[in-house]
Amino acid sequence: MIAFVIPGPAKGKGRPRFNRQTGSAYTPAETASYENLVKTLAMTAMAGATPFLGAVQVELICHFGMPKSTSKKVIAEWHAREVAWPAVRKPDLDNIQKAVTDGMNGVVYKDDAQIAAIKAIKVLVAPGEPELVQVMVHEIKKEQKNETEK
Repeated sequence: MIAFVIPGPAKGKGRPRFNRQTGSAYTPAETASYENLVKTLAMTAMAGATPFLGAVQVELICHFGMPKSTSKKVIAEWHAREVAWPAVRKPDLDNIQKAVTDGMNGVVYKDDAQIAAIKAIKVLVAPGEPELVQVMVHEIKKEQKNETEK
């Protein structure tokens, strides 16, 4: 298993842009920058190990900060709950997954087609706590496959 943390707010994969003169598609600069950050962090976490060759499971925990405009009443209600789920915070969870998994392509696994399972959640963090994305990837062993078939 490998694990690493992407510091800062989670970013979603942007839609491809098109050059009208050439008719070719390109990835927006912000998306490319975030995917390169993920790639660099993944390379450090892999520490020279070879990419996984079999099926993998990816787990993401996206920590979102509360907006500065959050009222004291809402913060008090948040403290009363064990976990807060940000229902309307952007970016969309599926776009975050895509940006992170594309950034790990060729580093953690040969191709993102190897991803057989993904678990991803968004959680709110207390005011003052950092926004970040926790990433864990592990190879799915044959025993795990058999357990899911039962």
